[in-house]
Amino acid sequence: RNALKSYGMTLALAFQLVADALDYGGKAADLGKNTGDDFREGKITLPVILAWRRGTAEDRAFWREAIEGGKSDDANLDHALGLITRYGGLTDTIARAQHYGMIARDALAPLPATPWKNALLDVIVRLLPDPTEANPPAFLRGEGADAQPVQARPDPSLHVLAHVFKVAVDPFVGKLGIFRVHQG
Repeated sequence: RNALKSYGMTLALAFQLVADALDYGGKAADLGKNTGDDFREGKITLPVILAWRRGTAEDRAFWREAIEGGKSDDANLDHALGLITRYGGLTDTIARAQHYGMIARDALAPLPATPWKNALLDVIVRLLPDPTEANPPAFLRGEGADAQPVQARPDPSLHVLAHVFKVAVDPFVGKLGIFRVHQG
C-alpha cells in the first residue's frame, strides 16, 4: 500500500512539473490549451521560480510587475520565455520531473513482477518527455576530471545515446534493460 501511495504521489509531481514546463515550452496544438496560460493567470510555477531565483534585480522587478501587477500581455510573455530559457527553467523543471518519475519507478520495487506492475511502469515511460519535447539528461564522454558534456539531439543520423532507467528480471528471458533513446 505504501509503495502505491509513494508511486502515485511522486508520479503526480512529475506530471505537474511536465505540465508546468510545457506551458512555456510546448505547442498549443499539442497541449489542448494556449501556451502561456499559466503566465496569463499569474500562476507561479517552477520555471518561473527558477528564473526569479537565478535572475537579476531587474529580472525580479519584471516578474513582480508581470505576476503581481497582472501585466501578462504577449510582449511580457515573450520576455518571460526569454528569462526562463536564459536561466534554464525549462531544462531544470524537466530534469526534476524525470527525477520524480524515477522515484515513482523505485517505489514499485517491492512489488512482485506482474502485468499490473508493468502497466504502472509503462505510465512513467509515457508520462516523461521524449527528447523532442524537452532536453534529455546530461551525458558525459569520458570519466572523472576528463569527462566532457555531450549534447544529445533527436537526430536519427547521429550515433545512439540512451540511458537505462529500469532493469527487470524475467524468469523466462533473464535480465531486461528498459531504456530511453535520446539520440540516434
